Amino acid sequence: MSKETFQKITRIIRFDDPTSRRNNCDNFDKFTPIRNLWDKWVELLPMYYNPSECVTLDEQLLGFHGRCSFRQYMPSKPERYGIKFWMLACSKSCYVWNMQPYLGKLPGNQPERNQGQRVVLDLVTGLKGHNVTIDNFFSSFELGQKLLEKNLTMVGTMRKNKRSIPAKLLECKKVPVYTSNFAFTQNTTLVSYIGRKDKCTVVQSTMHHTMSTGDPPKRLLEIIEYYNKTKGGVDTVDKMLSTYSCKRKTNRWPMAVFSNIVDISALNALIVWMSVNKDWVDSQNKGRRKIFLRELGLSLAKPYMEHRKNYTGEIPSRGSGNLVMDNADSQPSGSQPQHPEPPKTRARCHYCVSEKKHHSENKTELTCVMSKKNVCKRNHNRNICIECLDNRKNV
Repeated sequence: MSKETFQKITRIIRFDDPTSRRNNCDNFDKFTPIRNLWDKWVELLPMYYNPSECVTLDEQLLGFHGRCSFRQYMPSKPERYGIKFWMLACSKSCYVWNMQPYLGKLPGNQPERNQGQRVVLDLVTGLKGHNVTIDNFFSSFELGQKLLEKNLTMVGTMRKNKRSIPAKLLECKKVPVYTSNFAFTQNTTLVSYIGRKDKCTVVQSTMHHTMSTGDPPKRLLEIIEYYNKTKGGVDTVDKMLSTYSCKRKTNRWPMAVFSNIVDISALNALIVWMSVNKDWVDSQNKGRRKIFLRELGLSLAKPYMEHRKNYTGEIPSRGSGNLVMDNADSQPSGSQPQHPEPPKTRARCHYCVSEKKHHSENKTELTCVMSKKNVCKRNHNRNICIECLDNRKNV
């Protein structure tokens, strides 16, 4: 499509009906301007891909600096300001399997309790037999037990203020570096690892049940190695989305969310394509994603390009109000074919040049319909130059 058509569509596009939004004040949802499209899209994500044995759950910050009631400030992220999403992605292929927007505090400005646990249980709906890797915002002993009831395991770091952590595991002063302390229950393993002087890292796992350690000198634990290997699924997705993105500068947050939907859909399409077409993966050594996105864009634009190529100039007829397409090529018998008007050319005003006025260097596209001469606004009145207008009055 042309640039003007694209700009017009992006300017007027909306994803809901504002009138119905005002009528439903009782069930007000901050995400209403794009909620219908979002729910349908999220519902389709799990249907086309089965993730590997491990998935990663983390937060994504979509950069946005306009007005938004649930915009977040996260200084640790590259964008810092934006809209936050909870994202569940495959740790191996980085396929985005489920997402959920963060809309701020509850009605009445009340903070949500056990938010991390609620988010994890919502996003893992439909999974079975997988391991979930999470950070210390989500991890808790109660969450591990509820995931086991769903036939899911968990590996994640723990905040040191959790009551389920024994005091012995938090003792790290005057303890030699690269030492570990374990605590076991029937189905859960807690480990405290001294990675730096006087600082420890607590990791919980319902998947590992042994005290296996790595090679010296660091003697890194199997639990921590597994966590380091699988924790970067969502971070890799953010990196890939920032490399190739269709985002444009906008002051409307629904358009920013829609751009994020398109980017994630294109990334998921690449992952599905690569998992099905192994021969194509082997034949493309470099730039696979760039080649795929180019071919994807051409395949989506090809029907529109063919429509424009075969366009015969059909226009809607006036009259009844229903759009009836008439063929412009079918001319009535005895009528003369209509030739398009020649393109307008810019030239100096005929009268200003003859009178040698100071503004004679200004060029204009206006022409007199009678004399066909270029005329500026000073010597132009209703598509007729002043001289032809005087001649008509004298007649």
